[in-house]
Formats: sequence, structure tokens, C-alpha cells
Amino acid sequence: GSLLGVCGNVGSGKSSLISALLGQMNLQKGVVAANGSFAFVSQQAWIFHGTVRENVLFGKVYDEGRYKNVLEACCLLQDLAILPFGDLTEIGDRGLNLSGGQKQRISIARAVYSDQDIYLLDDPLSAVDAHVGKHIFEQCVKKILRGKTVILVTHQLQCSREKKQIPPSSDTGKLDGTSPSSTWLNGSDNAAFDMTDETNDSTEGNTKNAKAMQLDGNHEKAQHEQLTKDEVNKSDSTSGKIFHYYFKAGGGYMLFLFVLFLFILMIGCTIFNGWWLGYWIQQGAGVSSPDTTNARSHL
Repeated sequence: GSLLGVCGNVGSGKSSLISALLGQMNLQKGVVAANGSFAFVSQQAWIFHGTVRENVLFGKVYDEGRYKNVLEACCLLQDLAILPFGDLTEIGDRGLNLSGGQKQRISIARAVYSDQDIYLLDDPLSAVDAHVGKHIFEQCVKKILRGKTVILVTHQLQCSREKKQIPPSSDTGKLDGTSPSSTWLNGSDNAAFDMTDETNDSTEGNTKNAKAMQLDGNHEKAQHEQLTKDEVNKSDSTSGKIFHYYFKAGGGYMLFLFVLFLFILMIGCTIFNGWWLGYWIQQGAGVSSPDTTNARSHL
């Protein structure tokens, strides 16, 4: 495995290259072949409704050691320590209660934990700051994914200083060529993200173990409290509010009662119409006209 960087300006076709490797583009000519399984991290983080742990595991077997290493490499331990139930905290649909950087880091953690052969990273570090991005690159990409084939798409040349090759894309979407990273980094004034900056702060090592220990709580109790009791209470308390807002948006309770009265009146008239027609027929069947009675008497 090797680390390969794809650099280029915005709109030069970097993401299209990833889509082609994933088979999401129509192949007009040539052959696209890959040997191994893929893990993909897109520019837009994908989060489903569930706990943080479920989003990271994504159906995989829970391995505590690997799980904590991935969380630490993706800078998630500090965020989980703030959450009320740690990694068992439920996150809404599309991760609405998470920041953009948190959602992106969870997506990266999901891909890293999946332990695939080939990793396609479509500029995932653009949603995080320089310090966090440097930590993810050093601890996640270079350490945990060592020996894997990693294709990292970026428009920041400085973050590619540790890559073996950088195939730059031109504005026409065609590959201009490949060369060592130093060739493209020389003379570059893009210092938005420098992977060779100073090492992490000294407090990082002291807080790593403390954050990891906070995940070792009573998960069954937290899960029961969050997924059962709180969820039932929320559903009971919001049901009345939903109907209240529904009636209010429809014109208020008086309008609702008036419409209900008209509906009952319409049903009543329909039933009364059928009953009255049957009653009228029954009454008319036993009545004879005077002319008919006289004619029968003369006979």
C-alpha cells in the first residue's frame, strides 16, 4: 500500500476521479479495475440516525482497543467527553445536532474502523481546522492506515508533503503528470495546512488516557436511560404539542369544531335522506286512491 495525493484547483476533476474509481461514472473508453475493498469518505459527511458508536461501527464487530484508537486518531475523545452519554449519545438524522467538523470526523472514523484495502478520501480535512487536520493526518492516515492504499484528494499542496506522489489535475480535468511531492511544494505559498509544523501540544498525551477512560462507564445504564426512558417521555410530551400546533396552523380550535360540526351534519343528512325515503315508500304502499276503492265496490 502507498499514500497517493491528488491535487488540483477547484473544479479540475479530483472528485470525478474518485467517482470513476467507485464506478459512479459512465465509462466511455478504457478499463477501470481495482483489487480489494473500498472505504470512501466524501466531502459531505454522511451521518445516520443512531448513536455515535453505531455510526462508527456501521455493523462491524465492536473491538474496544481498535475502537478507542480510531476515536483518538480522529480527535473524537474530547467531543465524546462533552456529550451526556458519551459515544452512546443519539445523534439525529443527518447529524443535525453535530457540527460540520464532528460529522466529518465521525465519517473518517467509520472508514478507518472498517479496515478495508483501499481508502478514497475526497478532501475530508477541509471541514476541520489545521491543528485537528494535522493530528488526523499524522495519527490516522500515516499511522493506523500504514500499509493501506490511500488516495487523498485535496486542493492544499502543503498537506501533501508526506505523500509519495502527487498527480496534479489541470483545469480541463486531464492528468498533467506525476512527480514527488517536493517538486510541487517548492515555491508554493499555500500555507493553510502544513503537515510539517511543530508537533502536537504536550497536553495531548496527558489527556489522551483520561478521555479514553471516560468511555469505560456503565454503557447499559446509559443506553437504558437514553433509549428507553427519555425517548418515551419525549414522545409523550411532544404528542400534545404536535396536535396543538396542527390545530393552530389550521385556523384554531373554533374553526376545527365548526368543520367537525359540518362534517357531522353532512353525515346526518345523508343518513336521514335514506331513512326518509324508505319511510315514505312504506307509507305510500298501503294507501289506495278513492277512485280505485269505488271501482272495486261496483265489481
